[in-house]
Amino acid sequence: MLFLEHLKIILLLGWRNTIRQKRRALVSLLLIFLSTFLLIFMVGMMRGQYGQMFSSAIELYPGPIQITGEGYHDDPSYERLIYDVDEVTGPLSDIESVKEYAVRFETFALYSSGDESAGGMLVGVEPEKEKFFSKIEESLVDGEFIQSTDEKVVYIGVVLANKLNVKVGDELSFISSDIYYSIASDNVTVKGIFKTNVGDFDAMMAFIPKPYFDTLFVSENIASHILILPEDPQSLGKPTRQIKKTLDGSIYQVSTWKDYLQELVSLLEMDRNFGYIMIGMFFTVIFFVIMIFTLISVHTRTKEIGIMRANGTTPNLVAAILFTETTIVSILAIILGGLAGAYVVWYLNTNPYPIEMKEALEVAEQYAELGLQWDPVLKTEFSLFLIFQNMVIIFIMSLVAVVYPILRVNKLKPVEAIAGGKG
Repeated sequence: MLFLEHLKIILLLGWRNTIRQKRRALVSLLLIFLSTFLLIFMVGMMRGQYGQMFSSAIELYPGPIQITGEGYHDDPSYERLIYDVDEVTGPLSDIESVKEYAVRFETFALYSSGDESAGGMLVGVEPEKEKFFSKIEESLVDGEFIQSTDEKVVYIGVVLANKLNVKVGDELSFISSDIYYSIASDNVTVKGIFKTNVGDFDAMMAFIPKPYFDTLFVSENIASHILILPEDPQSLGKPTRQIKKTLDGSIYQVSTWKDYLQELVSLLEMDRNFGYIMIGMFFTVIFFVIMIFTLISVHTRTKEIGIMRANGTTPNLVAAILFTETTIVSILAIILGGLAGAYVVWYLNTNPYPIEMKEALEVAEQYAELGLQWDPVLKTEFSLFLIFQNMVIIFIMSLVAVVYPILRVNKLKPVEAIAGGKG
C-alpha cells in the first residue's frame, strides 16, 4: 500500500509539473514526435525501396525457386541438365505449398541479320506459364508475345533488336548447338520486342516456344531449369524442404533466389546496412539534441529541485518525478508520432508516389546497369511490428536522454541547488 501511495504521489507531481510547464512540455513533445515520425518513415521508406528492388529482380526473370541439375549454377553445361523433366515435375502436383511450375531451357546462341551479328542467350519457354514467373510478357513494347504453337518466331530484347537492326516482322538467323553438340540453327521472324530497362537483359535475351525449341535442340523432356512458384511467395522454406524430399540430391539441386542471386543480395545488403548506419548517425544527433534540451530544462529548475531536496525529498524521488514527466510527454508524443508515421507509411505503401526528379531517373539507370530494375517511385513497407519496434526505440532513447541531466542535478547539495547550482 505504501508503494502504491508513493507511486500515486509521483504520478500526480509528474502530471502537475508537465501541465504547469506547457512550453517546455510542448517543445519536448515536438522533438520526440518528430523523432518517432521520422524513424518510422525512414525505415519504412528504406525497406520499401529495397523490397521493391528485390521483388523486381526476382520477378523480372529468375523466379523465387529453381530446380536445376546438381552444380548447374557453377557450371551451366549440357552435362548438368535435367534429363527427365517428367520425373521431377510429377511429384510437384502433390505438394500443397507449390502453386505453379514452369520449364525452361537456356543456351548460348549467335544471332545475325544482314551484316549485323551479336551473341546472346536463347531460351525455350512455356509461354502460357511465363506470366507467373517473369515480366517478359508485360514488358512487350512492339508486336506480340509468343504462343506454344508458334514456330520459327522469336521474342527478343529491344537492345538486341537494335544491335541486329531488326524490327517486328523482320527475319534473323541464329546458330547454336543441340544437346548432342551438333549444329542447331534456323531462320526466325521477330514476333515481338520487349523492354525491361535492364540493359544487359534487354541486350542478351531471346525467347522461343519450348516445343519449337525441342525440335531444334533434340531436348524433349529435357530442361536447364524448372521454376517453382509457392502458394506463399514470402515463405520459401517449406516448399523448398518439401521439394528436396522428393528429389535425389545427388542429381538435382533446389535453390531459392537468395542462392542464385548472391551477388545481388550482397550488394543490396551492403547498401541497406549503409542506410541503417546513416539512420543511426541521424538519430544519434537527435538523441543529443533531446538530451541537451532536457539538460537545459532541468538546469532551469535547479532552484525548485533544491527546495524539494531541502524539504526532505530524496534524490531517488526527485529522479522518479523527472522520469515520470519525461515518460508522460514521451508516451503522448510517441503515440502521436507513431500514428502519423504509420498513416504516411501505409498510404505510400498502397499509393506509391512517382518520383519525377532527374536525379531519381539517373539512379534508376545506374541500378539498371547493375542488373536491377527499380521504378522511380516512393513506396514504403508497412509493418505494424516494425512501427511498434521503432516507437519502443524512441521511447527508450527519450528515457536514456534524461539520465545524465538527472544525475547531474542530483549531485548538487540542496544549498547549492537553491543558490542556482553554483558552488
